[in-house]
Amino acid sequence: MKSNSLEKLRLQIDELDQKIQLLISERADLAAEVAKVKQESNTLLFWAQKALLLKRLH
Repeated sequence: MKSNSLEKLRLQIDELDQKIQLLISERADLAAEVAKVKQESNTLLFWAQKALLLKRLH
């Protein structure tokens, strides 16, 4: 009886581990999207700053 109970507990832990792994993977995907948006924003900001500089020079 004890081993059956232990087996059930281990299965529950395995299920939680799978859920945690999925959540971590989803979080990593979102973090990658955030980095992409930040990079694009920085690029746009860079070119906007360049345009202002060129406008001041002319």
